[in-house]
Amino acid sequence: MGASGAKYQYHSRGDRHSKIACWGIVFDLLTHSNVLARHAREGRIGFGINHEMRDFENDRKKDLDLVLCTPAAGQPLKTTRTFKSYADEKGIILSKAEKALLAKLPDLQQTPVGTVEIALEA
Repeated sequence: MGASGAKYQYHSRGDRHSKIACWGIVFDLLTHSNVLARHAREGRIGFGINHEMRDFENDRKKDLDLVLCTPAAGQPLKTTRTFKSYADEKGIILSKAEKALLAKLPDLQQTPVGTVEIALEA
């Protein structure tokens, strides 16, 4: 929120805008990829937020906004967050048609990251 009280979608020190952009990409992928939707339904793929990775060359830390991943073996879920609940959490505004489409999609679980399949950095 700005000094005038106006609400803004973007804040230079926040990452809400990038999380929403990444969420939209995953929404599109789940909508158009039968394989990804099946893997989500079967619990073979989940997502991670702010997943820390390291640059192999310089050993620098980088947090990725969102990853699609296989669940890490033997690690318990730390949250009950799902792809659908994340939309509510971030206040993502959807049309009536988009809400209906989201309701039909399998729900991806936030999971401890095993193997990163897709990394999204906005």
